[in-house]
Amino acid sequence: MISYLPDSGAPLPHYVSTAPFDAHSVEAMTDEQNRVYKASQLRLMWWKFREHKLALASGIFLLCLYSSCWRPIICIPAMSTSSIRRRSPYICSTRGNSSGRSSMAGR
Repeated sequence: MISYLPDSGAPLPHYVSTAPFDAHSVEAMTDEQNRVYKASQLRLMWWKFREHKLALASGIFLLCLYSSCWRPIICIPAMSTSSIRRRSPYICSTRGNSSGRSSMAGR
């Protein structure tokens, strides 16, 4: 068995450089490493999310569903008052009727 340690009691051989130490030369990062190192958490998550095509397609689908839910809320106030009056018996048919029956039932 080969031992790389000196005999017991003998000093360990080592080399000490006389050149000054420059910490930045050891940790020099490439431009790509520097870009990732300085990126925010949101940007890192977006980079990972963008790699998954199924997640992107699902996100677009959900965005379409959510936007279709808001469309009636935004469009109803834009309707003219005459069209709302025309449809008012069907919108709130129990107005003024304490029995709960439709106001159109007796007609």
